[in-house]
Parts: sequence; structure tokens; C-alpha cells
Amino acid sequence: MDKQRVLASLRTLILIFYFLCISRTFHYVQAHGRLWEPVARSSMWRKHYGTPTNYQDNELYCGGVTVQYKKNGGKCGVCGDPYDGPRPNEVNGRFATGIIVRNYTEGQQVEAQVQLTANHKGWFMFTLCPKKKYSDPEPLDCFETHPLQIAGKNNTYKFPITADMKLVKVNLSLPKGLSCPYCVFRWKYNAGNSWGVDPVTNEGCIGCGNQEQFYGCADVTIFPDPNKTSSASKFTWNKYYLWLLLTAALVTGSVYSANI
Repeated sequence: MDKQRVLASLRTLILIFYFLCISRTFHYVQAHGRLWEPVARSSMWRKHYGTPTNYQDNELYCGGVTVQYKKNGGKCGVCGDPYDGPRPNEVNGRFATGIIVRNYTEGQQVEAQVQLTANHKGWFMFTLCPKKKYSDPEPLDCFETHPLQIAGKNNTYKFPITADMKLVKVNLSLPKGLSCPYCVFRWKYNAGNSWGVDPVTNEGCIGCGNQEQFYGCADVTIFPDPNKTSSASKFTWNKYYLWLLLTAALVTGSVYSANI
């Protein structure tokens, strides 16, 4: 009888140990990452812009798989906030301060950087939403109509992620003929570590079907090509450029003061 009790206790301990290991595994399989260059609105504080702090800036994942797919039917805020909740990462939100973090020129090749704090394969995609005013809305179709091509690869927009990547650098080609004083530069990460069913083939596989998604939005300016700009347009853009320099000086001054 005592032997049976000992065996039963051992089985119980083994089961407890097993479930503890499984729970730790599930804790670590979640993919996490942040848009680092150009730096996302939620991560600007890490580069000393003096913006609001978000310690969960690597968790802009639509509220999680359950919230995104079961509660919201696959929908997500354009910058990674839950579709049915507050949108602090979108325009007029807490982290959308209006500070321009990078200036580019139309048609330029740029380098995007993403920090993966937990890597689970999948792919990246980058898009733009051009705006005339910072307060203009940022609808999903604006991003979907302005995908950024992987530099040197015609009609290639998805960048595959391998398991060894941590700081991922991606060269992108900005479209020719597109300039905007306010552009939202968006990163999307579709993870590929969960089992799912391919909606086309109806076959199951790792990386098929609904996967965890992460997003990041950064505020940039894309200037027109100076060699292709009319005199009137140059005058307008010169005024904006002067305003941009003054704003940058004020922001730099405020950040410096905050760090004294």
C-alpha cells in the first residue's frame, strides 16, 4: 500500500513538473519585436525623444491571437492596438506625438531595422500611408495601396525571417513620385510558429492559417526629388522644411532639458 502511494506521489510530481515545463515553453514561444529604424511611436522614448514611455512597445500584437481572431474576426488597429480598444499608437493617441523621426527623398533606398526580442520565423512587410496633415486619419487601405518593395527584388514585398535573426536589417525602395510632409511608415510582422490550416489547400502546417501579428508605426517625411520639382512646389516644400528644422530644434532642446 505504501509502495502504491509512493508511486502515485511520484506520478503526481512528474505531471506537475511536466506542466510547469510546458507553461514555461508557452511563455517563451510568443514572438515579440519592435520597429527600431525608423523608430516606432511607442519606442521613441528609448532613443531619448522625451516621449511617453511604453515598456510593452514590443507587444503591439492586436491584443493577442485570441482577441484578434476570435473576438475581432482577424481585425487589428493599423499600428498594433486591439481593434476594439483604445488606439494610443494611432494619430491623436498618446504615443503619436507628431515628431518626425526620419527624412527621406522619393525613390530613395532606405534601411529599416527591427529588433526581435523573440523570433518565430514568419515574414515582415513594410507599407506607407502618405498624409497632407498630421491629424489626417490613417485608414488600413492607405497602407495597403502603398507597399514598399524589397530593394533589388522586383515585385517582392515580403521579407522572410529565419530563426537566427535578432536585429533584422531590410533594404527598401521608396516609390518614385510619392512625397509627403507626413508619412506613416508601418512594419508588419506575421509570425510563423503556430500550427494552422492553409485556407487555400485546406492542409495543416506550421505557419499556416491565423498567426500572431505585430505592428509598428513611425512618422517620417518624404521630400520630392529636387530635380523634378517645380518652382512653386519647391517654395512650398522650402517653407515646410524650415518649419521642420524649427520643430526639430525645439524637440532637441526639450529632450536636452529633460535629461539635465
